[in-house]
Amino acid sequence: FLQDETGDNDATTSDGILVFTGSAPVVSVGDRIQLSATVTEFKTGTGTEAQARPVTELTSPSAISVQQTGVSLAPTIVTFPEMNEGDLEQFEGMLVTIDTPLTASQNYFEGRYGQVTLAAAGRLLKPTNLYPAGSAEAVALADSNARRRIILDDGTTVQNPNPIPYIGADNTLRAGDTVASVTGIIDYGLATSSTAGNSDYKIHP
Repeated sequence: FLQDETGDNDATTSDGILVFTGSAPVVSVGDRIQLSATVTEFKTGTGTEAQARPVTELTSPSAISVQQTGVSLAPTIVTFPEMNEGDLEQFEGMLVTIDTPLTASQNYFEGRYGQVTLAAAGRLLKPTNLYPAGSAEAVALADSNARRRIILDDGTTVQNPNPIPYIGADNTLRAGDTVASVTGIIDYGLATSSTAGNSDYKIHP
């Protein structure tokens, strides 16, 4: 991920971008660089959400020149939950801090993919556990869930990572555990093990 230190002074657009290298990067965190690359829109899956929200990225980077090392960026403070589902797109690829208490709401993929679903304002409840399917209440709760949810991701595609990330002091992580805040890079991608499944915004701490 690269980020413009100055930005474009437009809070509705991102100052960061993903660079797809296809192999281990030749630069390090904190390097100020110049490069040439091709801008593309990458769809992270075949599902409806992934098709509707492609990730802007740079591909085939070349002429990479390190201008300075040891540069630091202050994270942008993000208001969470989102006002509207999809608002996190304006921070895609950027270093941010979600300065909101978050609750582990789902940890099914923690051991397999290094992912934990976090939610603002407590755990997520399945709308149809409370309301009839398709009712106004169920639709409203589904929207609330979508705006309150983000995936804590270990930033790799490794399956069954060892050690398992995000294990707590008691050697576990349970739904209902909380974190005061989280700082990392905003990304977007698959939220399930199926390329046709749901996609969502992620944070790589």
